[in-house]
Formats: sequence, structure tokens, C-alpha cells
Amino acid sequence: MDLSVVIVSYNTHGLLEDCLRSVFSHTPKLQMEVFVVDN
Repeated sequence: MDLSVVIVSYNTHGLLEDCLRSVFSHTPKLQMEVFVVDN
């Protein structure tokens, strides 16, 4: 695993979508895990 990303979100659907798109577009060659916590 090259990278672990933890995103904490509360009632921010639009921002969460933008954040995930950014993470995946800027790290295309890394093996990663993404945890999204709905707080």
C-alpha cells in the first residue's frame, strides 16, 4: 500500500465528491485505500 487517505465528512456531499475526484485524479499510479467517515 502506497497511500492511505482518511476523509471525515458531515453533510457535505458536493465537497466530498470534489475531494474524492481530486484524490483519484492526482494519484493514478499509486496503490491506495480511501476511508470516508460520515461523522
